[in-house]
Amino acid sequence: MKSVLLGLLLLAAGVRADVLQLEQFSEGTVLVDAPDLTDYQLGAHLYLVPGTTHYRGIVGRATGYYTTDSTSTWGLYAFVADLSQSTGMGDERIMLRKWLSDGQTMTTIKIWSHAELGALYPSTAGWYNLGMAFEGNQITCSINGQTLPNGTWTDDSFTAGGFDVYYFDLMDTASHLSFDDVLVEVSDTALPPVTDLSITVPSHLVAQLHWSPSLGASGYRVECLRNHGSWQELGVTMETHREDGFEPGTRLYRVIALGQ
Repeated sequence: MKSVLLGLLLLAAGVRADVLQLEQFSEGTVLVDAPDLTDYQLGAHLYLVPGTTHYRGIVGRATGYYTTDSTSTWGLYAFVADLSQSTGMGDERIMLRKWLSDGQTMTTIKIWSHAELGALYPSTAGWYNLGMAFEGNQITCSINGQTLPNGTWTDDSFTAGGFDVYYFDLMDTASHLSFDDVLVEVSDTALPPVTDLSITVPSHLVAQLHWSPSLGASGYRVECLRNHGSWQELGVTMETHREDGFEPGTRLYRVIALGQ
């Protein structure tokens, strides 16, 4: 996994050196646009207060989040806390939701009640880590590193997209979202294989391997199989590979692209 700790200081007002606030009139989000990001784990520390009538949470696989001529168009998954204690205003719940790409259609995938979550429910004011993990068409939700009961759900609406923190409240426009430590772990992706692998023999008992580069490779590992034995590493190189002084016999070569 590759970890990225995001500094969002340019996108939100600072509260103290290591904590940020998002302040909007009724709705706000800090979006990191990443349309090609597929499988990853997202986590963020949010300051949650029981009894409040707003949504605070995180968003993943967000696509096309913008407003044009007062019309919002986006698609995303949202994992949000709605901690209101007023009947009909939330009833103490955590939700996994999705907004379809028309930006207008919202569907609730799963609601976790206070009773269902038990000790995982944010029952006192403080910092809580909300997490979503995306792998293929599966979404797993967690609080403070613990997967929620029935916390993995299958949905095919979005396969890739960026991430953000999220705040929404139509009842209280003076509130804000305090967040910290937005961390994304990205699954390592296999690099494209090398192509056009060829071999020349410039002189007696000398073999020179050539290939077309693989996009994103930081180097290449060259391996050889001699006389139907096992694969052995010959070395790591940035370009071509030269083997000197080999003995006669049957040889197979392969070149493996290496990531960063």
